[in-house]
Amino acid sequence: MILKSTQYTSPIPTEGTFENVYITEKAVTIEKARKYMLIEFEMYDYILDKKITLDERSIAFYGNQGDTVTSNKLAIISVVNKNYDAEVASIPLTIEVINPEYQPEFLLEPNPEYNAEIEGSEEFISTPNPLYDINIAQFITIENSDYENQVASVQKNISVPFLQYLQEHEGDLPEIYEVVEWGFPNFQDALQYFSGGEKSNLDISITNPFARGWLLNTLVMKNERVGVQFNFED
Repeated sequence: MILKSTQYTSPIPTEGTFENVYITEKAVTIEKARKYMLIEFEMYDYILDKKITLDERSIAFYGNQGDTVTSNKLAIISVVNKNYDAEVASIPLTIEVINPEYQPEFLLEPNPEYNAEIEGSEEFISTPNPLYDINIAQFITIENSDYENQVASVQKNISVPFLQYLQEHEGDLPEIYEVVEWGFPNFQDALQYFSGGEKSNLDISITNPFARGWLLNTLVMKNERVGVQFNFED
C-alpha cells in the first residue's frame, strides 16, 4: 500500500514543502487469538537519495461485533431513498375536514327531569336539532394547503449503517452515496478492509473503495488527514 503526494506542504509552517512524499505501512501486527491488529504507518521523503522520515503513526483494531471491548464505531452512509416517489405520491392533494355549516341531527341537552337519586335517570337527553339539514354533508373536501411542505419533508436521501447496507445488498455499494460518518472498524472488519500483513503476504493492500476512503479520512499525520494531500498510487 502506497500513498503519494507529488508536492506536499507540511501543515507545520516551519517545515515547508516537499516533493514526492510517500506514506506506507512500516509494520503490521496481527494477533488473531487476541483479536488485535496494529498497523504502523510511516511518512517519508528522499533527499539526496537518503530516506528521511517525516512522521509516524499507528492505528489499532480490536474486538469483534458484540464484544464488550472493541474499536468498532458505526459507519453511516447516505443513499438515495428508493421509496421517495411512492412517499410523495402518498401525500394527498386534497383532505377531508368537518363542514363548518354542518349541524348534527340530534342535540344532547340537559334532562329537566334528571334526578341523581333515581337509578336509571339520564342527565342528558337527545332531542332533534331544528337546524339539521340532510343536504349539508358532515365532511367536505378541500385543497391540502400544506402539500408543498409535506413534499419537501420527504427525504430524497436516507442515512443507513454502512455494514447493514452491504449485508442487505450482497456486499455491493450503490453507484451514488455519501459518507455521513466514517466510523471505525473492529478487528474482524479490519481484516476485510486490509488484505496481507501476514507471513505469506507481508505487504497490506486496500482495494475496497470505502476502505480506501476510510483510511484517507481517518489516518492523521502531522495534524492533518492524509486524504487532504495524498492519494493511493496504485
